[in-house]
Amino acid sequence: MIELFWLLTIICGAFTLGRRVVRCFKIQPGYLLEEFVLNVGIGLGTLSLIMLGLGFSKLFYPAVAYTLIILLNILFVYELRNFLPRIKFINLKGLDKVTIFLLIIFSLCTFLNFLKAYIPPVTSDVLTYHLTLPRYFIEFHKIYDVSKMFALSELPFLLEMLFTLGMLVGNDLVAQLIHSFYGLLGALTIGLITRKFTTLKISILSAIIFISLPSIISYSGTAMVDIGLAFYMILTVYTFLGWLESSKKGWLIISAVTCGLSISTKYWGGITLILLPLSIIFVKITKREIRLNFTSIFKYSLIFGLLFLLVFSPWMIKSYLHTNNPVSPFVLPGIKSSNWNSFINKGWNSSFKISQMEFMSRVQTIMNFKRCYQKDPARVIHSLLYFNMQFFPLFFLVLFLLPCFKKNPPGINFILIFTLIHFLIGSKPAFLDDRHFFVPLSPTLCVLSAYTLGKIFQKSKLHKQIAVIVLIGLICSWWAYAYAFLTAKGWSHRALPVIFGVESRDIFLRGNLDFYSMADYINTHLSISDKVLSINENRTYYFKTQFVQSDFSLEGTIVHTSSNINEILSSLKKNNIHYIFISRNEYFTQNRQPTILWDEEILNKYFDLLHTNGVCYLYKIKPDAKH
Repeated sequence: MIELFWLLTIICGAFTLGRRVVRCFKIQPGYLLEEFVLNVGIGLGTLSLIMLGLGFSKLFYPAVAYTLIILLNILFVYELRNFLPRIKFINLKGLDKVTIFLLIIFSLCTFLNFLKAYIPPVTSDVLTYHLTLPRYFIEFHKIYDVSKMFALSELPFLLEMLFTLGMLVGNDLVAQLIHSFYGLLGALTIGLITRKFTTLKISILSAIIFISLPSIISYSGTAMVDIGLAFYMILTVYTFLGWLESSKKGWLIISAVTCGLSISTKYWGGITLILLPLSIIFVKITKREIRLNFTSIFKYSLIFGLLFLLVFSPWMIKSYLHTNNPVSPFVLPGIKSSNWNSFINKGWNSSFKISQMEFMSRVQTIMNFKRCYQKDPARVIHSLLYFNMQFFPLFFLVLFLLPCFKKNPPGINFILIFTLIHFLIGSKPAFLDDRHFFVPLSPTLCVLSAYTLGKIFQKSKLHKQIAVIVLIGLICSWWAYAYAFLTAKGWSHRALPVIFGVESRDIFLRGNLDFYSMADYINTHLSISDKVLSINENRTYYFKTQFVQSDFSLEGTIVHTSSNINEILSSLKKNNIHYIFISRNEYFTQNRQPTILWDEEILNKYFDLLHTNGVCYLYKIKPDAKH
């Protein structure tokens, strides 16, 4: 459990940094919990930027990471002298049984999400990008430019910098615990917002709704970034509400900072920059409690936008230095990315078209429910789950607020409009990639649905009974969904042996990753300086060498764009690529990009087979191969 220790040291260090940053803007949070969430959230973002600076300074060494953590924790002890006297521990005797029960449920959900972080990384996106980039950074002790080996590597990576820190002082489980902790921060922020408008019980309930959502359970405990994005977006909303309520510019500045941290986590976070002024304008038109003229709206939007860009600028600079494009991989008019070509762009666009085709297939399945269910019941169930049944009940509850718009508190109306605009702007991405979209949308949905439930609880006894039944039904269906999803992925109870040390990490990974047995051979016989072209397998975290992705890399797309073997060999050797790794996994080969290297005759003629496990094959270009 040493990973928990390193997580706590990172949290303490982040608290120290965040407290000093927040203090500069002269705002005074009302609750200690509010101060903790704000300080740690801002502090983690600041710590990530410090790590980015260390990376550019070529200082990604364990000794440097240990020194940073120790110095920050020394400062934390100093800060604690001022913070500890204000802490008041919860007196359970002063709480009623319902509140205690809700706190127990919240604690249990939190514990299970943290426990999941002890499962070794097996998620596709994690092994392709989120942990693979930190591995390169640590092995080369710097922000290593892999843009020509993997074109999508130039996305903002605020959380990946924290993962790098966690892996420098600990291991990849620390990185997963960091993401789980973001889930806890998100739940606490949701509770704080809800508490502004309703009772303590309902605020705890809103946190439970969030932390028990199947998508949150799915991503929690993995080194993804979506829950981190959700946290920074809801923290932006929270701090923006603080500005609306107090008119203190410090809250607006902090809100701009958290908005910048949102887009630094993932480009989708930039939508907050559009949503906030739109929501304010809409509320102003429909209700007069928030008294701002349009000149003020423009002025404050300009201030907000400039501060937002200041926070986001380090990632734009990093991307520009590597690709000549400040927002790679997006193509800007007149700017040509050095790691991009027409084939990669075609693949980037076609991936969305494939998702759209899959979506339409699921729509047809639902429309012809009876016939399809008789033919293939499993597919029908999967199609129903695809539509995020976990979120539609929340939308249903939120719709109750629309008829009461004039009676709602201004803050609730702001969050309501923010959520609806968010949904409308992102409805197409939701259909293409539903989980990645709904996770950042879920925090405001949880606030609004919990507020609606609170209003129902205030009605007659019958209304209370209906609300309880709906709530129990929601949570039970969510957990059933989550259990089915996690079991299908090889997790849930199947992972308990490795979590508690009964099963070794190596055995677990061999049983869950068909390529993992190849790692021993490659890590033993190849060095970090060797380049391997990977065809149909991008999950390369466990391989301690440089993998060039054939479908999304400038150095590898030649194998798909040319049918001339001599041209391919010449290009590979020019880029110092002497090995080819081919996966014949059925799932990947169904949607593979065509290449002549699938031809066994060509492979045997120009390449030597070094090793195979029956699914994956490692080849080396023959020394006498013509090029």
